[in-house]
Amino acid sequence: MKNLKQILSALILLAVCLPLVLCACTQQKPPVTDPVTDPVTDPITEPVTDPITDPITEPVTEPITDPVTEPATEPATEPVITPAAYDYSKPVPASAMKDNSWFDGAVFIGDSRIQGFMLWSGVTNATYIAYQGMMVNKFFTDPDCTFNGTQMTGVDALKSLGKNYNKVYINLGLNELGWSYYSAFSSKIGEMIDTIRANNPEADIYLINVIPVSDGKSASVPWLTRENVNSMNKYIADAALDKQVYLVDAHAAFADANGYLPADLASDGVHLNSPSIERWRQYLLTHTVED
Repeated sequence: MKNLKQILSALILLAVCLPLVLCACTQQKPPVTDPVTDPVTDPITEPVTDPITDPITEPVTEPITDPVTEPATEPATEPVITPAAYDYSKPVPASAMKDNSWFDGAVFIGDSRIQGFMLWSGVTNATYIAYQGMMVNKFFTDPDCTFNGTQMTGVDALKSLGKNYNKVYINLGLNELGWSYYSAFSSKIGEMIDTIRANNPEADIYLINVIPVSDGKSASVPWLTRENVNSMNKYIADAALDKQVYLVDAHAAFADANGYLPADLASDGVHLNSPSIERWRQYLLTHTVED
């Protein structure tokens, strides 16, 4: 009986509680969700790395050189034209004619032919050291030159001028045509040129060769021949080249086709007359050299 009461009590309790349980089960409960949170992420950190540094290298140095500088440039100028060297192996060529002022400061040295030039040329602005019979050796030894009223040697007359001249004309060789050895003439004419240069290095020197003689004179005087004139002139040309002085070919100004002096140009076949002296003057003035 007791057990029956217990069963009944259990059934009553079940009847009371069952509706409550069912009601509770039918009520929807809000879904359980995880709280919304920002996703947990690890903080983004830069990887720890050693600082990037350039490798330590020795500094590259350029080799020490002198600074390059532009060469200094001169302002543009006209090109300097150097004249060709003078050819002393040839006679002075023809040039434009000068007037008599060309002879200012000139000295003439010679024999009786230069005396005739002094008397008849009209060239009064030159100095003359000349006398009849002068030779290259006598220039140094014989006091036969009357100069400024005094008898003296040719070399002393020249030295008395100091440096008061700018050019020298030498015309010798006629009287020396009778010498046995023309090499002696070459030696003495060279000594004369050296003496002039030692006295006045700035003076120009013109060596005039021997003007021919006439056919008649050549035939009548054994040593005064065309052949001797030609031979002497070769020595004079050699001396001009050796000493580097100007050769004046006066022979060419007077010789005819046969190498003689035309008879009408000299009364005695040797010494030029006045018209011939004028020809000589003009020849000298049209055969000049300017530095």
